Amino acid sequence: MAKKVCVIGGANIDINATSSAVFRHGDSNPGKVRVSWGGVGRNIAHNLALLGDEVELLTIFGGGIFAPVIAKACSDLGIGTARCEIAGAVDGIGVAGRSGAADGDGAPDGDGAADGSGAADGSGAANAFFVAVNNCNGELIGGVADMKATDGITPEWLAARAEAINGPDAVVVDANVPVEAIAWLIDNCKKPLYIDAVSVAKAGKIRQAVAASRRKSFFALKCNALEYEALAGTAEAERGGAKDGTAGKAFGVETAKDAIEAEKAKDAIEAEKAKDAIGAEKAKDAIEAERIYVTAGAKGLRVIAEGQERDFPAIPANVRNVTGGGDALLAGIVHAGPEASIEKSARAGLLCAKCAVESEDAVSSEIAQLRDVLD
Repeated sequence: MAKKVCVIGGANIDINATSSAVFRHGDSNPGKVRVSWGGVGRNIAHNLALLGDEVELLTIFGGGIFAPVIAKACSDLGIGTARCEIAGAVDGIGVAGRSGAADGDGAPDGDGAADGSGAADGSGAANAFFVAVNNCNGELIGGVADMKATDGITPEWLAARAEAINGPDAVVVDANVPVEAIAWLIDNCKKPLYIDAVSVAKAGKIRQAVAASRRKSFFALKCNALEYEALAGTAEAERGGAKDGTAGKAFGVETAKDAIEAEKAKDAIEAEKAKDAIGAEKAKDAIEAERIYVTAGAKGLRVIAEGQERDFPAIPANVRNVTGGGDALLAGIVHAGPEASIEKSARAGLLCAKCAVESEDAVSSEIAQLRDVLD
C-alpha cells in the first residue's frame, strides 16, 4: 500500500569513480566516472517514489548552476519540492526570503541566484557534492561529502514546515542535517521517525541530538556496524578505522582473516565478540529506538527490536556499485511501514538493497518492479 512520506536531508551531485583494475593508492587509476543526482535524503525519496509512495522532500539545494536542475529532476520523478530552497551566496546559506524556493519547474522563485553565481564558480554559496571512489568490485574505498548547504536546515526552518512534517504517514531524516534539527524532529515529529546515520563522522550527531532532546527516543535507526559503534562513542569507531580498511566489522565481529592457525582465528573472533558486546551495549544505552537496523553488506542485516537481536541474510546479488545500497534498504523498510513485522520490513529493505547494488547508479529504476512484490 502506498504511503505518504516526508524526507528531510541532503540532495546533491554524485560523482562516482570506479577503477577498472585493482586500485593503486597514491596513483591515477583508469576507470569509469559517472555523474548523477544523489544525497542520502534525495536517494531515499527517489526510491520511495519508485515504490509508488507519495513523497515530499525537504532540503536546501546547493548553490550554483546545478541547483535548479536537480530541483526539476526531483519534481520530474514525482518528488514534491515546493517547500525546498536553493542556497544563496549570502553568508554561505540561503534562507527564506533570500534564497528563492525551488518549485515544481526547478526554477528559483525569489531573488537568490541559481544562475551560475553560486558554488560552481567559487563565489561562496554552499555546496552539495559527494565524490565516491570505488574499487574494481564496486566497493567503496573512500569518499568526500561537501554538504554545507544542509546547515541551513535549522529548527526554525523545520518549524515553518511543520504541516508537511506531521501530515504524512512517516518521516525520514538523514544525519547530514544539524544536531539541533534532529533534536527538534525527535521532540516535535508526531509520526514515526526514521533516522539514517549516513556515515561514521555524522553518526555522533544522533547521539548528541538524543541527549539534547526532551523525548529521548524515536521509532527507527538505520546504520552500519561501524556507525553503530560510533553511536556508542568507541575510540576505534570515532577514528573511522577498520583494520582492513573496509566498511567495518560484520555485526561487530572482525573476520580474523589474517590468522594462520584455526585456533588463533577462533581466539581472535571470540576476543572481538567480547569487546564489541560492550560497544553494542553502550550504543543501546545511547540510543532509544524501537527498532535499530544494522547493515553488514554481504552478510545481511541485524534488527534490534523488542528486546531481541535477529539476523537476516543478504539476498545474493551481482554487485556493481554499493553506494546506494543503504539508501534503498531504508526506503524499503519505510515503504513496508511502521506497522509491518520485523520480518516483512527486513525483507523489503534487503530486496531494495539488492536492486540498488546491482545498478551502476545510486538508485536503480528496477526498484519500481518490486511494487507488487512488496505490497
